[in-house]
Amino acid sequence: MNIRNLLLAFILFFAGFQPVAQALALGELELKSHLNQRLNAVIPLVFATENELTELKLSINNPDEQAAGRRAWHNLKVEIIENEGNQPYLKISSKGALREPALSFILDMSWSTGRIQRSYSLLIDPKP
Repeated sequence: MNIRNLLLAFILFFAGFQPVAQALALGELELKSHLNQRLNAVIPLVFATENELTELKLSINNPDEQAAGRRAWHNLKVEIIENEGNQPYLKISSKGALREPALSFILDMSWSTGRIQRSYSLLIDPKP
């Protein structure tokens, strides 16, 4: 066996031992409501471990008020739900019907090993 083949075998052998780093991530937001209805939106949680889900702290903030120091936006609620296939996702809902066609918010997620802060802007369809 020559050196080249030995080196190739060595590289291929240890290439299989590289650790795969996967962290909690967010999928694409799916809007399931229309104007003059309560907000109903879902966001899949990708690569979520059971430990991350139990430690997850969620909040929705108003981007206009966040700069002024006021953070919590009380018109929207976010919660973790599992679908039939045990796939976790975030459900975002509102207390009342949405009267404005545009909505912006900041989703803040934190857990012991990480944090995600994502800004969303929605254009809500007036026709059901």
